[in-house]
Amino acid sequence: WDIPNDFFVAIRAAAQQREALLPYIYTAAWSTASTGLALVRPMYYENPADDALYNLEQQYLFGPDMVVSPITSPSGSEAQGFEHALGAVEWSVFAPKSA
Repeated sequence: WDIPNDFFVAIRAAAQQREALLPYIYTAAWSTASTGLALVRPMYYENPADDALYNLEQQYLFGPDMVVSPITSPSGSEAQGFEHALGAVEWSVFAPKSA
């Protein structure tokens, strides 16, 4: 394939990340099928007693352990979210680079 190296590196990284997430996704989907609890759910589902989670409308849980916060416009240091939700410590940002 004649793909520019910059594109190849990005495609390979995305494919590797997808491959790494498959066990989590399959496990979360199996849990959804067996319990009936939605795969994608609001933040407060895991800890209904935490009032701060009810105001987080720009992010959600994907399975029990992954917090997703879509980036829909350019942002910088003013981007807000609940960085330490449910004890989460490892995270990745997938966003297009600014021109």
